[in-house]
Amino acid sequence: MKQIILILTIISIVCCNKNVEKENSEIDLLNDKIKNPKTEINSQLSKEKREDKITDNSPVETALKFINLYITDCNKVKESVGYINFVKSSQLTSNSFKIELQKIVEEAEKEDPEMGLDFNPIVNGQDYPEEGFELKYFNPKTNYIIMKGKKWTDFEVTMKLVLVNEKWLVDGCGIVNIPENYQSKR
Repeated sequence: MKQIILILTIISIVCCNKNVEKENSEIDLLNDKIKNPKTEINSQLSKEKREDKITDNSPVETALKFINLYITDCNKVKESVGYINFVKSSQLTSNSFKIELQKIVEEAEKEDPEMGLDFNPIVNGQDYPEEGFELKYFNPKTNYIIMKGKKWTDFEVTMKLVLVNEKWLVDGCGIVNIPENYQSKR
């Protein structure tokens, strides 16, 4: 009987110790996320960069890849890196697009420091089709593309692409680098 009690005690101690170790590692991970939020963002961004690779170097393929990766990031809600970090880290966007987006955000924050930009400039709205986008129209002369929501077909986003060093890049999307008369209406 004493041996059974001894064996049960040893098993209990071993099991409790494993649970404590697991809880401690989870607490360490949470503390790291709190202390180093950039680490989490950098981890997300490096994953996005790996997904940035395109197999078909066409304006339509580049536009689809960019907008749908962006929507995937937006759908992550709390884990989303945010549109500025997403665009800055993307290999599918031109420098002009990155600079103009930053400028739009900074101007909005100057005008209204509390609110800043009250909509998403990349999709030109507060809401967006969570299922992503598909091609509606491509003009090969101007390289403007209109995307429509997959299940929300009335929701459209205008994009502009440029060829830089034999690689198609997103140079405009939503309201960023898109003239008002080309922007999708809301």
